[in-house]
Amino acid sequence: VRPAPIVRDVVCGEVLLESVKVTNDLFECPDHALVIGTGNITLDLNGHTIDGKGLGGGVVNMGFDNVTIKNGSIHDFDYGVLLNPGSGSNIVRDLRVELNQEAGIALADADENGKGNTVEQNLIASNGYGVALFSGTKNAIIRNNQIGLSSKGGVYLEHATAARIEANEIVTSSGPAVFSIGGSDHLILNNSLSENLGGGINIGEELLPTNRVRIEDNHISEGSGGIMIVESASAAVIHNKVLGVLGSGILLDLAHDSVVRANDLAGSAGGIELSESYGNRIEGNNASGTLGSGIEA
Repeated sequence: VRPAPIVRDVVCGEVLLESVKVTNDLFECPDHALVIGTGNITLDLNGHTIDGKGLGGGVVNMGFDNVTIKNGSIHDFDYGVLLNPGSGSNIVRDLRVELNQEAGIALADADENGKGNTVEQNLIASNGYGVALFSGTKNAIIRNNQIGLSSKGGVYLEHATAARIEANEIVTSSGPAVFSIGGSDHLILNNSLSENLGGGINIGEELLPTNRVRIEDNHISEGSGGIMIVESASAAVIHNKVLGVLGSGILLDLAHDSVVRANDLAGSAGGIELSESYGNRIEGNNASGTLGSGIEA
């Protein structure tokens, strides 16, 4: 059982070695604001604000397990919250994360013996990426977040494995709402994605496939495109709604051995488009009322 947090002030650059309930704001921290220096602690910002000068991280975990970071506002750093290599079983919850140049919340090689980290119930606005999972990050859960106005993209997966992206609302990103390059075995479930200029869900790119991704029960509206699978294999695209996007509802490009089933693409610019793809099963979809072809191979 964790001891009760110590109720006290903190200072810019402080390394935390105990659970703390914060009693003050921090303004214009020149680099990292608060650094997690041990495991099994809670940082409760208690509604306070952590503010930087566009450098370092608001809260940085140097690789410790079982840390909870919650309940405050973090803005104007490179990264609002950064979980570094070896961080496992962390919870990042109930934060307002804004105006961070690289990402609101980032996980870099964050996993410890199969114990991923959870990012949930945060409001993440006007950052580079909303949430970024960088190389080596495994088993992360990203759920019930509101992510908007991201200049690079909503959720970015770079050589990450087995992420669960669930029940998030991602709107008005300049890039894709969800974008994965490299890695494998993600679940993308029950998200609401609207008005994202880079498209809804983009999986893989040339020479960087993302295999065995399940995309299910997502609602994608407006924006530049729906679901795109590029040079990747064994995707399952099931029971999604893609309404009113400017491109194809579902595009498979150099993709193979995937299933596209029971999706509703009515009213988008295009329905289902296959390009240089093979071994895919297209079954039970509604591609009526599109401005272009319903199904094009």
